[in-house]
Amino acid sequence: RDPLLRVYIGADAARQLASEQPLRPLMAAALLAAPTTPGETRTLLRAFGQGLTYSILPRFFKGAELQRRLSLLPEVGDRREIAFGSGLRMGMLVHEFYDVGDRMLLEYLRHVDPALHKPFARGLGAAYRWRLLGSPPADLDSPAIERLIQILPPPLEGDFRAGLGGSDAAF
Repeated sequence: RDPLLRVYIGADAARQLASEQPLRPLMAAALLAAPTTPGETRTLLRAFGQGLTYSILPRFFKGAELQRRLSLLPEVGDRREIAFGSGLRMGMLVHEFYDVGDRMLLEYLRHVDPALHKPFARGLGAAYRWRLLGSPPADLDSPAIERLIQILPPPLEGDFRAGLGGSDAAF
């Protein structure tokens, strides 16, 4: 009966469905199309994006597999929200001392539709911000942030910094 509880349960189900082997695209689409408000839709799409990257230990992540799974999914809403969710997941993993995270980012950038890179970078920045105790300025500099910016193609730095600086918008 509690609408928030319904969204949280739906988000958990979306993460689980995204990580299942094999993907059940019609089942996932039914869940992702079920919300009644734009906020609920955004939450479930982002959770699905997180689930796509939960499904594999970081060292085994394959960008081509993520893209394949996305291509199996019928039209369910703005895929940029799914990409933002994948960025959120990876942003919780990557930092300057974790080379496996670097490889994961590169796999995503090499294999996933380039139209999804900007919202992915925003999600990456937003998740990195969430790891800090306060909200940093978008121009915050640290060895970990510099490492991420070196990995991301230069046109994505602004989107990464938008997420880092406080934007939770996928686009």
